[in-house]
Amino acid sequence: MSDATFQLGAFLDDAGDRTDEAVAYEADDLTTHGVIVGMTGSGKTGLGVVMMEEALRQNIPTLVIDPKGDMGNLLLTFPDLSADDFAPWVPRDTDPAETAETWRSGLEGWGLAPNHIAELRDGHRFCVLTPGSTAGLPVNLIGSLAPPVGAGAGTDGEAVTDEIEALVSGILGLVGITADPLADREHILLANIIATAWAAGETLDLATLLTRIQDPPMRKLGVIELDQFFPKADRTKLMMKLNGLLASPGFAPWTQGAPLDVESLLWDENGRAACTVLYLAHLSESERQMVVSLVLSKMVTWMRGQSGSTDLRALIYMDEVYGYVPPTAQPPSKKPILTLFKQARAFGVGVVLSTQNPVDLDYKAISNAGTWMIGRLQTERDKARLLDGMSSAAGAVDLKALSETISGLGKRQFLMQRTGGSAPRRFGVRWAMSYLAGPLSKDQVGRLPGQAEAAAALTASTGGAAAAPSAAAPGQPAAQPEPTAQPEPAAQPAPVEPGAQLEQAAPATQGVPAAPPAPAEPAEQAEPVAQPGPPAAPALEALGDLADDETPTMPQVADGIPVRFVDAAAPWAADLGAVAGGQRWEPAVVARVELLYDEGEFRAEETYEAVFFPLPAEPSADTVRAVDYDDRDLLEAAPHAGGFALPTAKTATKTFFTNLERSLKDRLYRGRTTELLTNPELKLTGRPGESREQFEARASEAARAAADAEADKLRVQLTSKADRIRTAIAKEQERLQTAQTTASTSRTDELISGAGSVFGALMGGRRSSRSIATAVRSVSAKRGRTTRAAEKVEQYGARIEDHTEDLTELEATLADAIVELDERWALVATATQVVPVPLEKNDITVSQVALAWVPVTR
Repeated sequence: MSDATFQLGAFLDDAGDRTDEAVAYEADDLTTHGVIVGMTGSGKTGLGVVMMEEALRQNIPTLVIDPKGDMGNLLLTFPDLSADDFAPWVPRDTDPAETAETWRSGLEGWGLAPNHIAELRDGHRFCVLTPGSTAGLPVNLIGSLAPPVGAGAGTDGEAVTDEIEALVSGILGLVGITADPLADREHILLANIIATAWAAGETLDLATLLTRIQDPPMRKLGVIELDQFFPKADRTKLMMKLNGLLASPGFAPWTQGAPLDVESLLWDENGRAACTVLYLAHLSESERQMVVSLVLSKMVTWMRGQSGSTDLRALIYMDEVYGYVPPTAQPPSKKPILTLFKQARAFGVGVVLSTQNPVDLDYKAISNAGTWMIGRLQTERDKARLLDGMSSAAGAVDLKALSETISGLGKRQFLMQRTGGSAPRRFGVRWAMSYLAGPLSKDQVGRLPGQAEAAAALTASTGGAAAAPSAAAPGQPAAQPEPTAQPEPAAQPAPVEPGAQLEQAAPATQGVPAAPPAPAEPAEQAEPVAQPGPPAAPALEALGDLADDETPTMPQVADGIPVRFVDAAAPWAADLGAVAGGQRWEPAVVARVELLYDEGEFRAEETYEAVFFPLPAEPSADTVRAVDYDDRDLLEAAPHAGGFALPTAKTATKTFFTNLERSLKDRLYRGRTTELLTNPELKLTGRPGESREQFEARASEAARAAADAEADKLRVQLTSKADRIRTAIAKEQERLQTAQTTASTSRTDELISGAGSVFGALMGGRRSSRSIATAVRSVSAKRGRTTRAAEKVEQYGARIEDHTEDLTELEATLADAIVELDERWALVATATQVVPVPLEKNDITVSQVALAWVPVTR
């Protein structure tokens, strides 16, 4: 760990006054990242400027992303503190001399002198990049599609993929196409073209990229034929749309300036820390998203190529993150920002996000932030959302104490909350050495001091302002001459179709550039003998003596059988021993078969492609090899001269090919099956192209639906019983209430009439014994009624209790039943069975058979 510290200001006492205790923030703590939150006018931007100044004073490079235009103030450093220096930047109604004096006084209050400003300004390179504009320093974001350093040779594959994703999203975004990297064909095609080129170490430009959209260096995307996945007519439309972008004068600034190189952004040519501000205030929201995602993706790629470090190696600061890390949406910028938050610590790269909109932050995503600096907030809603987010992100937080402290913050005062158990503390931000002029317009950016010197230094550190690579570079399809330009007779077929030529030339598939094949001179062209159907082969020159089993002319082939020549650049050709320029042509047969698997309602189609090589003397599928060939792998004319091997098979007869087809169909019928996923209890069968994971997800959904239906039936049944019990409880409660009333009345009567009635009869003068007995019996009767009423109260209460227990038991029964059926259906959902589905003979159709000549060495 280094001992570098950032002198951000001073801590405050309980009254909010500055103390003598300086805020010496340890630089390495920012490897756990930071978040600055505060309303407009809270001093949030000033704190960011001070943090960048302190990083540079510790020779830590800074990359500043500036969506609002405030951070260009970092270039407004005036060591002389003269009124003339301040004059162009102060408001019209402000006295520059007064402002200069205010700045001098403010800095002196923090122990900062003009020499400190000079050291900051002269010791580091400051520059403001303006993507898509020449107002500041333009930067070539997409003009040169250069691969990351070391791509394909140890570079983190995921980082390269993320960079390609950001690059393609940016290019498509410039023409108004919002594409999902995992679903939309435009994004998938461009990403594959760039990935193929980068894997071969090839630097593309947009012109070359456009030509490859029409004729890509791949035959399939995924498992689907390219022209089926993305038809050529639609690819042409995409190419024309991007060509309109290239032709637009407004696009030119995007390809001007120095290339986007992370090392050059962070350090100058002398190895000193640099401050690079990426000014985005002039861009649309989609353009800002594109720039942020592309720059940060390149930062991730660079970062993953570094060694681990516990010291702060570089600092990324984003002045307003609103809209870039929202809680629910997934804009292009969110992925690289979250990647940095999760992984940058291990490489010594810190990230600080600043915002005035705490409601729009994805607090779960940025839970790795180790430092929170909170200024004044606009509303109680903002404060509540921030505290709630911090609580979920940082764990145990004294929300009440934080809330009260935040409410008492003044301007340029912040509450620092750090992980690790330390209590939050208030502090005041020191005076910035940079003049805080506020948001800069695009015109003002062009007038910032030191920009010209920075442009020269940046150009030197990147090896010059990189122009887009020429489309005529060796190995690029755009530079290859078209076959139609070659001199040849009118009836002569083109030696190589354009699509095949592109494949042969593209380094992405061939590894080295290949010159376009030249056809033989017409005068030397050998004519086919006794076979008008197959194309002619070039004349043999400089081949030397032919072998005993070779002939200079193509052997006869049965009528109706096409003849093709295998392109040695085809992905599968090397397995046959094919060699570019091979002087011997060996015979083979290529076949394409359409297979149909059907079982009940299940139907699945498959295209099976194969080559018979070496070609057997007798029709047999023993030498068949399954390959994944494309029509562009098979040329209609020989690309160069060679001797033809005499086939031992009877290729001149149609019977040979018919029997070969029959042998292949029989082999497929006996040995080829597909798997059908089923779930008998759910009565589900797999769909064509459906993976096991997708099928089991569908089974799980069906099982859940069945469980819900069964639960609903059980719920209806038990609800009816529950309703009857509740009705009985209600009736008993009514009876209980009546009995309680009766008991109360009887008791009262007993007390009133019984109290002293017998004693009165005895003491009331001469009374007969009968009258006294009658009084006694009356009192006893009333006591009896009271007793019976009490018994009824007890009886009804007991019934209510019994019914209540019945209801509780019923609810428990329902709960147990639902748990049981849920577990039962969950097991049903996983009961996937695999049923082999064989082929039927009438479901095997041979759609293509052709004799193919394979170029090999002698």
